[in-house]
Amino acid sequence: MKHNDFIKGYESGKLSCSVSLVRMVCLLLSGRIRELKVAAALVCWLLGLLCLGGLSGMGFVYWPPAWAALVNAVLLSVLALSSIHAISEVIVSGALADEQFWQVAVAECALWFFAHGESDVLASSETDNGLRDSLDPRTVGLRHRTH
Repeated sequence: MKHNDFIKGYESGKLSCSVSLVRMVCLLLSGRIRELKVAAALVCWLLGLLCLGGLSGMGFVYWPPAWAALVNAVLLSVLALSSIHAISEVIVSGALADEQFWQVAVAECALWFFAHGESDVLASSETDNGLRDSLDPRTVGLRHRTH
């Protein structure tokens, strides 16, 4: 799938995206992410996760384990619900804006996309190895050597 097809499909609502934050962090640490907005969002998320780990450790030192576990679970769920969706939105907007970032994210399996049923996005792809092949169970089986 080409970048223009990705933009057209995402803006029309026929294409959805999924982001792997773990792979994005690996790309950030390896220096392959050049988008400043995406890098800043990932660094802030990592710092928040580090602060949560520090607070969790302090909680287990000073509070009874049951209370520390409860507070840790609440804080982790608040962090997950509040930040992961926002960071994924920043990553997708970066992929929509910069074709080079989109190519790196797709090549490293950090950004996945899928169509809602058979759509014009699939039909307009000029390549034979685009989204249509990635959704076809026969080619997935051949690519991963499973049947």
